Formats: sequence, C-alpha cells, structure tokens
Amino acid sequence: MIDFKHENEKGKTFIYIPAGTSKEDAQEFFTVHGNILHSNADPVEMQLAVTNMTTNPVNFQMLEQVENSMIYEWGGSISERDPDEIHGWRRTFSSPNGTIMLSYLTKDLSNIEQARSIRLPVLQAAESK
Repeated sequence: MIDFKHENEKGKTFIYIPAGTSKEDAQEFFTVHGNILHSNADPVEMQLAVTNMTTNPVNFQMLEQVENSMIYEWGGSISERDPDEIHGWRRTFSSPNGTIMLSYLTKDLSNIEQARSIRLPVLQAAESK
C-alpha cells in the first residue's frame, strides 16, 4: 500500500507500507526514489549524505559496490521529530541520466539478522534497466 508519494520536477519518491498497517503503526517501509540528478555512486559521498541527515549518530556500512551501483546498511535515529531508531538497507543505481534508490527500512530492531537475510538478497537481485 502506498503510504506517501512525493513528486517534483527533479524526481519522485514512493513509500510503501504493508497492507493492513496504518501509517501511525507501520514498522516496515519500502521506498523507491528516482531522480534526474547524476550521482557517481561514490561510497564516501553516500556515507556523508546518510550520516549528515541528522545530528544524531548514524551507523553506516558499505556492503557491496560494483560499477554504478552500491548496497549499504545503516541505522540510527534520523529525525528529531521521530526519535525512534530505524535500520535499513539501500541499493543505489547511478547513471548519467539520474539515480534510482531502493530501500527497505524497519523500526523493529528485535531481529535484524532475520530481516537482513530476507531483504538483502532482494536488493542484491534488483536491476536497473
């Protein structure tokens, strides 16, 4: 179910939550973001972008990098409005025409290993065409 959609002249973002879940109770989110901004898939730039989202500490770990694509894992409290910790995995595809990001995020920190074993292979299998 689409929980949120944002669109402007440079890109679009869709946030999906599990069916039957309210926006207020959602613990899991899948996001798709695409834009027309070029990115070099630089892991240092990406880590800075993620860790600079907030003044709160954010953990960042690069998991995989190939030409024009990277997968990383991160976690922390990213918003002063919502102090809950969140953990996620993101695959970023970059090209001269723009950037695509696929993300799985969870607020359920009780079993990160199980979530990783399910979500990471999905992101690894994703392709940009």
